[in-house]
Amino acid sequence: MKRLKTWGERTYFEYEDSDSSKISIYYGTDLKWKVELHRSDYEKLIKEFSGKTVPIGTSLDKPPVGSVGEWIMKNLKTSQIAYILGAILVEEGYATKNGSEIIFK
Repeated sequence: MKRLKTWGERTYFEYEDSDSSKISIYYGTDLKWKVELHRSDYEKLIKEFSGKTVPIGTSLDKPPVGSVGEWIMKNLKTSQIAYILGAILVEEGYATKNGSEIIFK
C-alpha cells in the first residue's frame, strides 16, 4: 500500500494494486472511502492522453473540456477522482505535474 498526497497536496490517500486487474484507492477522512479502478480503464486513460499536456480538471462537477477530470466523468463509473489519479500517474512515472496541468509522457 502506498500513501500519497492528492494533486493539490491538501490530503492523503492510499492505493494498491490489489491484483493485476484493478487498483484499490482509499481516500477521505480516515480513508473510509474506497474506489476500485479497473486496470484496463487506467491503461485507456494513459493511452488517451499519451504525449499530451492537459488540465488535470479536479473540479467535482465542471472540469475543463479536454481535462483528465472530464475524461473520468465521461468514461468511468466512479466519482470524480482526478485529484487522486493525477498523483498516481506522477508517482508511477506516466506523467509530470506543472501547476494545474499534467504532462503525459
